[in-house]
Amino acid sequence: MKKLKKHLIELFFTVEFLRYFVSGLVATAVNVLVYMLMSRWLGLDRWYYSDVPAIFLSVLAAYVLNRLWVFHSESDVWLEFIRFVGSRLAISFVFEYVGIYLVRHILGNTTEIIPGTLDLGKLIALVFVVLANRISGKLYVFKEEDKENPMPHHTQAVDPQFYLDRAMAAIRKADAFGNNLLRDRSAGLYRELGDPWRSYPAFHIAGTNGKGSISAYLTHILCHSGLKVGWYTSPFLERFNERIRVLDGREGLLAFDRDFMAGQIPDADIARLMEKIEAAAGKVVSAGGAPPTQFDLMTALAFLWFEEEACDVAVLETGMGGRFDSTNILEQPLACLIGAPGFDHMDRLGNTMREIMGEKAGILKEGCPVFAYAPEDALLSDADARDARDVLENRCLELSAPLEYFGYSDFTLLDYGWTGQRFQVKGDGRVYSTRLIGPYQPIYALMAGAAAQSAGMADQASVERGIADCIWPARMEILADDPVILLDGAHNEQACLALRDGLGRLVGAKPVIFVIGLLEDKEHRKMLEALLLDAPYRIRSVIGTEPTDPRSYGADRLAAEARDILGDDHPVEVISRARPQEALTLAIQKAKEEG
Repeated sequence: MKKLKKHLIELFFTVEFLRYFVSGLVATAVNVLVYMLMSRWLGLDRWYYSDVPAIFLSVLAAYVLNRLWVFHSESDVWLEFIRFVGSRLAISFVFEYVGIYLVRHILGNTTEIIPGTLDLGKLIALVFVVLANRISGKLYVFKEEDKENPMPHHTQAVDPQFYLDRAMAAIRKADAFGNNLLRDRSAGLYRELGDPWRSYPAFHIAGTNGKGSISAYLTHILCHSGLKVGWYTSPFLERFNERIRVLDGREGLLAFDRDFMAGQIPDADIARLMEKIEAAAGKVVSAGGAPPTQFDLMTALAFLWFEEEACDVAVLETGMGGRFDSTNILEQPLACLIGAPGFDHMDRLGNTMREIMGEKAGILKEGCPVFAYAPEDALLSDADARDARDVLENRCLELSAPLEYFGYSDFTLLDYGWTGQRFQVKGDGRVYSTRLIGPYQPIYALMAGAAAQSAGMADQASVERGIADCIWPARMEILADDPVILLDGAHNEQACLALRDGLGRLVGAKPVIFVIGLLEDKEHRKMLEALLLDAPYRIRSVIGTEPTDPRSYGADRLAAEARDILGDDHPVEVISRARPQEALTLAIQKAKEEG
């Protein structure tokens, strides 16, 4: 009964219904005006000169208004128009003729309301025509926009890009950043959705660098423990769906190892859940609440899908910062992990390490264990490392949260090469191997293992297997071996210094060719200096290119800055190729020529 009441309210007691009713009045006005124009003013009194154009143009007006104003439809125009006209003709025939016959002849009621024009039978028939057309439009004609009859879970067999485009349009309509003074911004949205994040325990990860690697190790470890893991990361490499995935135990990991798309939220589920989230956001705003941001909507999407999938545990990365992040709704995480601190997003997080680390430490909770990357190993100045440590330790002291640091002093490197690395922990002597070749990866691996074990969610064997099996693309990833092509998503000075360190260990006497694309709002000069100045490897060429992003730093400007950093007497070829494909093709050609 409650469900029926909800459907009736949605159909006949909403702003959408009022718009539908107004569109009907407009269509009627079009009908009358066209009829008057043709028959009275132009003197074309034959029915095919007056009635036909009047009916056709009024139907067309009704369709356009319904499509653009009432239902905001995006489906195929012609099929939709055929459904619209067909349903209207059928409904008009049934109610205007059958209904009138029923009232006048079967019931014998011929009461006239407007003599010679409108009787009771005609009035009742018209009311039912309006109501029937409303139901038809909502449930049949414009059915792709029906919010109370969502697409089937995992099964809808239409163009998947349609779903993704529609959901992405809804997300893009939201602001990128919210008012951080409105602390209840995301919480209000989650409450309206039933607080799905309460359905499973979660690990919470923040940090300038390393969030993705930590989450990858942690997810692999938890899956090897036989758990179904909801994994929320940002940003994405190739498609939005990567942000939200579910991996179910070892089988889920095997699928992920074979195909990076494994476990990603399907397009149909994105669209289906986004409709629910949009409706909830609308209620929050209507009640005077703060409008959700893009990241609030994406996080709500992850929370809902993890709940639907009955995840045993979630691994959640912050998007940026921590204190005001959409993920910081968690009241008692299983553990908080803080990756390597660094300077990034200073326009939002602050210009000093104290300010930045204060934002990251905002995810810490009372009594919750904290596992952190040792600041002195994060390629910061001594002063910045001290500030980062000071802020983190004081915050943990305030919250009675046990804190454990991990750094290079915690392990001995046994083997290091293009295929991975082996390292031995100094404390217990255990030996681990990982396929990820970043010099910092053992630190992230140990952090993840310690967090999983502290929560009682992994034994030692699961930790070892999870670290050994972990894959995480675009983090010093080897794409090819003839010539060797290494891809790294270094996005700030500290990440570039880490890449420099790794290359220095790997390449030996072989020359290096850089293909570099940066964003305008990054510290591009410091990043280029980290890679090019007094490098521990021989640079053959630097090819500047441009990411396909509105914030892209121009290839010519990048090349000019690289030349300025290297100096006129440096024997390094600096070139610009705006298109990444051309830049990469040129780099491969030169690499083969130079060995």
